[in-house]
Amino acid sequence: MEAKMNLEERLRELCCIGDEINVKALVQRGVNINAANAMNGWTPLHWAAKRGHLSIVKYLIQEGVDSAALTHKGETAAKLSSDGGIKKLLGEGDGTESSQASESLPIVPNYLRNPEFFYAEKDNSRNEDSRFRQQGITISNTWNHESSTDANASGNSNCCAENSEKEIVIKLRVADSEEEDFIEVDLDKSSLTFQFLVSVCCQELGIEAKNVKKIRKLPNTIVRNDKDVKRLVPFQELEVVMEENAS
Repeated sequence: MEAKMNLEERLRELCCIGDEINVKALVQRGVNINAANAMNGWTPLHWAAKRGHLSIVKYLIQEGVDSAALTHKGETAAKLSSDGGIKKLLGEGDGTESSQASESLPIVPNYLRNPEFFYAEKDNSRNEDSRFRQQGITISNTWNHESSTDANASGNSNCCAENSEKEIVIKLRVADSEEEDFIEVDLDKSSLTFQFLVSVCCQELGIEAKNVKKIRKLPNTIVRNDKDVKRLVPFQELEVVMEENAS
């Protein structure tokens, strides 16, 4: 049940940041496209509409999404969107007013709280406010630098202790690329599957799953399945080996 909920939350996150490739991958795996967040009632369609991702909205409609689904505040996806094309697609004319509901959500997801650092430039047409970093489950649009040094030190210490129990840090890079440095990525320990690892690698490194030949645990071990992923240790170095014809 927890794994199912994690995948549903992941789908909402991908719809929020506009990652169409991985949205399709999760939907094709059978993740519920109408799954709503328990706290606010937002579905993948609500996030895609709110963030202006027209192609994802079209895809979700094609897959039979419930376009009339309501948030806990009684809002449809069309009402949340400020994009005239999306509103029209969802049957609400060409209105331009947008709901500000996301500013007062009862919870704030991680993929909005922590802006994503993109290892490689992806779609230049993406809105800057759609670039968020994947972590686990929790959004504020600003980072508070005004608290005292002592308060920060105490808070960061407690946060690190909690995160070490829930997450594992791994180091990623593309094998045989011009960029030899690794990037560090946090993985949710409750979602340590091979498919999830591939998805994270693709998102963080700006590559497509179809171009991934294998994942190598340095110095010389191939990661093949869920058991291999669960054996990863903190700060394990991984290389993604690409197909020879990958651009």
